[in-house]
Amino acid sequence: MRQQMALGDFVFSITHRSAYEQLQYKSSVKWVNTEVVNGKPLSHFSAPNLDTISVNGKVFGVTGEDNLLRLRQMQLAGQPYFLVDGRGTNLGQWKILEVTETHKRILPTGEPQVIEFTLSLEEYANARLDPGR
Repeated sequence: MRQQMALGDFVFSITHRSAYEQLQYKSSVKWVNTEVVNGKPLSHFSAPNLDTISVNGKVFGVTGEDNLLRLRQMQLAGQPYFLVDGRGTNLGQWKILEVTETHKRILPTGEPQVIEFTLSLEEYANARLDPGR
């Protein structure tokens, strides 16, 4: 079975009807400025921020709703999950910060045929960085 990615035991793939279309990875760092009399402030590297990932996609029908409900349940569990890409690379542990849904093509019964979703993840870190890194 081919998969795009796995978050814990949740698999993103076409066969699971949970495929995503776009993934955005963001990393940033902190800098602090120290004021200097009669001069420009001196900049000092402080530390990296936690990385974030945003996953966007579409799911369809009842199966799609069930998949998003499962992600919300994982979010409410309040624990980090290992993230593994489709090539088998372990990307570390991640927290589910937000699950956003947009229901489209609503049937007369109120059921959506298409649900666009965004999943917001933040890197989970509970240890100091190795200073030699």
